[in-house]
Amino acid sequence: MQDFFEIPLTYKEKDISFPATLITTGYTYKIQVDVFGKLVNFELDEERNFRAVINMDELDNAAGLDKQLLQQIAATLEAILR
Repeated sequence: MQDFFEIPLTYKEKDISFPATLITTGYTYKIQVDVFGKLVNFELDEERNFRAVINMDELDNAAGLDKQLLQQIAATLEAILR
């Protein structure tokens, strides 16, 4: 099952919206976010906080991703889903 939604946030004084997909598998789920054309998965860690996970195939393409932006997306997901 897949559900599509947008993640709105303000980053560096700009309003940005990222398309996201909820992907459920068995008892778990992950959220796949399109960050400026690069797919980043957000999964829950042991403490139930979201962390960004990038596939090895996408690692070279993801070199330019801003770590602070990924942290803000994770924080926004936590605020939306809790």
